[in-house]
Amino acid sequence: MPIAVDWAISMLFYSAVHYVGAYFAKHGLTYRMHQTRDNAVARDPNLSNVYGEYRELEHFSRQARYERPSGHFRHGDIEYLLGCLDKVKGVILPLL
Repeated sequence: MPIAVDWAISMLFYSAVHYVGAYFAKHGLTYRMHQTRDNAVARDPNLSNVYGEYRELEHFSRQARYERPSGHFRHGDIEYLLGCLDKVKGVILPLL
């Protein structure tokens, strides 16, 4: 069965958003705006080492939703982004 790669990419990013949100919620923080959350991830000493992966997920998601037609993504992009999400999860889960 074919998958909608653009939707899969967006779901991967929003999974990362929820992991990051859970981490910040544990510390009594809530960020509703992407830019504010991005800055918090970059500044947080526990998360800054996965900031690049988080931003890659966001970048691809933005492209999938607004800039690139779905035919321009490959299944290899999903594998790459799954690796990014795994790194984000790997850092956050032990901290929850």
